[in-house]
Amino acid sequence: MAVTIAQPRTTTWRQGPGTKLPRRCALPLPFDVTNWLSSPVRHRQAAGIEVMKAQAAALPDTVVSESVRQLLEHAATVWEAPHADPAPERQALNAVAAFGPRIPDSAVDTILALARPATATPAPASWAAVAPVVANLLIQTYWAVEPQRPEIAQMLDALLALPVPTFNLWPLILEIPEQAREPLQGIMHSRAEDGDRDALRVLAHWHEDTPAVQTAARQACAALLRRPVAIPRNVVTVDTQATETVGFLKALLKADALVDVSPDDLGPDQAQPAGRVVLQIQLNPPAGTSSTQVYAQPTAQHIPDQAASQTATGPDHAALLASGPLPALAEAIARHLLAMAEDTHDTSPSRIQAIDALRALAFHLPGSVLCDITDRMLIVSRNPGLPEIDRLTLEVSGAFSRGRLNLGITHLPGMALVLATDAFIQQRDRQSPLAAQETAFVDEVMASSAALMRDPDAEVRKLGAIAMHDLAHGAPEAAVQTTGMLSHPDPQVRALGASIVPLTPDRQALLASDPAPEVRQALSDRLAAQLPTAPN
Repeated sequence: MAVTIAQPRTTTWRQGPGTKLPRRCALPLPFDVTNWLSSPVRHRQAAGIEVMKAQAAALPDTVVSESVRQLLEHAATVWEAPHADPAPERQALNAVAAFGPRIPDSAVDTILALARPATATPAPASWAAVAPVVANLLIQTYWAVEPQRPEIAQMLDALLALPVPTFNLWPLILEIPEQAREPLQGIMHSRAEDGDRDALRVLAHWHEDTPAVQTAARQACAALLRRPVAIPRNVVTVDTQATETVGFLKALLKADALVDVSPDDLGPDQAQPAGRVVLQIQLNPPAGTSSTQVYAQPTAQHIPDQAASQTATGPDHAALLASGPLPALAEAIARHLLAMAEDTHDTSPSRIQAIDALRALAFHLPGSVLCDITDRMLIVSRNPGLPEIDRLTLEVSGAFSRGRLNLGITHLPGMALVLATDAFIQQRDRQSPLAAQETAFVDEVMASSAALMRDPDAEVRKLGAIAMHDLAHGAPEAAVQTTGMLSHPDPQVRALGASIVPLTPDRQALLASDPAPEVRQALSDRLAAQLPTAPN
């Protein structure tokens, strides 16, 4: 194997959807592992491909096309290759995707040919591991090669037409940047007009205010308002209804021209809930049946709608609210989500979904609603009131348990504290001095955040750091209390501290020498934001 060592070079890359390329990389020229690809040993082939993938950002421009060609040549038999690891053919496709915006035009025809078998039905079971990799590669190629986006969009459309598209394709399309959406917009609009709920969700995320999207948004809101709250239940459902309903509502709130939707079109039969069921747990199931159902390929129809039917006198209250003025609808949705987040009969993952949805909606809410959210979520952060199913789950997932079921139950207090903090800073002028009541709130949040940052769970520590960071951003007087974050052993806490603590030359030098790259990156981003904006 030839090894070439050269002086470090600095290169700036453009970042594509889902591609994590460093903004600046100072690396020696890469190792030449070409001869590993021709090895008869599959483990050695896989190792060579992983090396090529790892140094995709450091390869000189002059060798990118040849490297991609070699990888695609190695992946030519990906559909017939053995399913078990190591899988160098599948890894080669992942390595090509790692080139992101550097994927050359010359590779497009080969990539489309490799992807074509994925459109076949029925697909062999062994293809299940290859299809997500192909979907990701197509999206990266779509972003990288602008002239051939229409052809790639047609291939993506063929994959979406499958009875069960690969699980990662719709989320990847959802995140395509605005400047690259045009070839896909016609496909999404056509599917939305045919009632494709995934296409409607994509258009809502892209803030397309078509009549179909607006109708779907009001139907999703009506369904959420009918969702029962604060009642005992035998079936616990974890779903994405709350967050996806808010996604639709935000598209509606940003619409330029509203479309009238009749309350008669928002009844329980027409207004299907947004989102997907992730998990259902039946409490005290009948003998011989499973208590847990996991939906690997869920559909919106799985979400139970336990609402009462339209009354004989006309549309119900949910339909009237959903068809009415947007400020009143946004407030009604926020208050219903707040009740869901407080619901001690529901499991913590569902309550966390409601909290996530409220955080996304907070910018559109009036001060009176934000004040209620602040007060009530602070209470939940102190005492979340876990239902029996959550307490049982924690008992069987202890340190000495054989198996562990991580549903994020311990994250609920931290999520509630972050939401309370965000609602607090959203309703106040950050330049105004803190009032006495606000000072008491700041002191409690700081103390609670410090306690969370001592938790053994890294995610709980991060939630405490986020609450402290957000509070210091909205109430600059509190920033002086964040200096302890810089000496925390967790680098994700120090990184958040680096972006908010009052900087002095000594602190800046301390952060610049931090061993964790995310801390140094946070400092770099902060200093870059303080520079004068360069002319375009």
